[in-house]
Amino acid sequence: MFKLLKKSTREKPKISLILLDWNVRDSFHICHYLKSQTVPRDTFEIVVIEYYSKLTNAVKAFEKEIDSLALLDMPKDSYYHKHLMYNVGFILSKGDVIVICDSDAMVKPTFIESILHFFEENPNRVLHLDQFRNHRMDLYPFCYPSFEEVTGPGCINYQEGKTTGVVDKVDRLHRRNYGSCFCCTRADYLAIGGSDEHVDFVGHICGPYDLTFRLINLGKEEVWHQNEFLYHTWHPGSDGIGEYLGPHDGHNLSTTSLEALWSGRVEPHVPHPLIQKLKQGETVTDEEIVNQAVNETHRQVTQLSFLKSSKDYAKKTYRFPLPESNHFSKWKKFQFAFTVLFQKGYALFVKKLPIWIKSVTKIFPQTKQQWTTLNQGTDGRMVWWEAVSRLYAQKKKHYIIVNSQRDQLIFSEFLLWKGKMSLRPHQHIQLLYLGDLDDQKIKELIQEGHKDNLHITRATEYDWKQTEKLKDLEFSVI
Repeated sequence: MFKLLKKSTREKPKISLILLDWNVRDSFHICHYLKSQTVPRDTFEIVVIEYYSKLTNAVKAFEKEIDSLALLDMPKDSYYHKHLMYNVGFILSKGDVIVICDSDAMVKPTFIESILHFFEENPNRVLHLDQFRNHRMDLYPFCYPSFEEVTGPGCINYQEGKTTGVVDKVDRLHRRNYGSCFCCTRADYLAIGGSDEHVDFVGHICGPYDLTFRLINLGKEEVWHQNEFLYHTWHPGSDGIGEYLGPHDGHNLSTTSLEALWSGRVEPHVPHPLIQKLKQGETVTDEEIVNQAVNETHRQVTQLSFLKSSKDYAKKTYRFPLPESNHFSKWKKFQFAFTVLFQKGYALFVKKLPIWIKSVTKIFPQTKQQWTTLNQGTDGRMVWWEAVSRLYAQKKKHYIIVNSQRDQLIFSEFLLWKGKMSLRPHQHIQLLYLGDLDDQKIKELIQEGHKDNLHITRATEYDWKQTEKLKDLEFSVI
């Protein structure tokens, strides 16, 4: 049964940090760094959700620092469900800004102050903070290294003071760490119905990006902080290897979340009953939290035995049927299957033979899943897909400019998939967001852009013509 071990006594915290554990944390050291923030302690509260029935020693070490602490008391044979924990953490929180972040990361003293300052100036945006990741195994168990050590030798994503994901403009979907730190207003979290508790999000394939995509569909702008970061050191299991995986795009990004991006869906497929009640303006009592925070459906869909045969249940619980029609010729389908199978087969072949024998049976269902993803993504957007295919074939420099973050993410995924089908990267195609164009990039477009290599979406055309420095450039519309 759900247990509320501690309830926050802070009256009006501006920020609620939601931290998770499912009996896996060796260290909960973010709490150590939260003790030395540049803002008063009453400015924020710490809410910790443990999925199972006992606290780890890592959490116990910082129990005095935690304001609200709850055990979901899920059965031992249940697989972890982060989206359920996000929702329970939200229900227990009081802050005007909700922060979901990595509980075993390091943060600088300005961490809370930076988030507060951002939302004071940008209340209608959703904020992400990326994290530097260091793979040095000698830093495990966690030994409180300096921030300079984490960004030094062994850091896999440091580039001139920023993460490579923040700097990257090509594949932001997969190179930025959406799970590092997500921040939105309390009102916005409720407006989209909270985290989606669909069975597709049980296990490793999940994360705050599903919230971000639906907030974008609500009209919010996604922003990545350029100066504040988290810092993460290696520990066993940090890459999700060997975990249960729900449906994904081959790069561990949920296809159910991508469907929200494709369709413009705002509401979750499966909302939490108490979140729905809060959304309607009703209050939730402690008794209701204890009795309804976790229900029998939660316990059923997280059983590993259930997950292995959950496909039909998943289909029945989608908010609306996902597109299954085939937009492509049989030749294109064969081409896709061949290239993906070749890539996966080769990757397995160069590894040890026992791994190849064990994994080869997974190739075909994974390829089918990836094809389904591409089919859903191009539903109603075949003109865009065909444009990307045409530009790929030309093998010369092209610019695609969009003025919608949603369109930018969709084109990013299209470029990724076309690269998989063509067996070559898309470095000659630059995907740009109109709002991100600085003077240097505008100068480049003026010097190199012309009708044959400058392409904008129809929705971008009006804003493009209103931009004084760009309005005279010739372009084609896709």
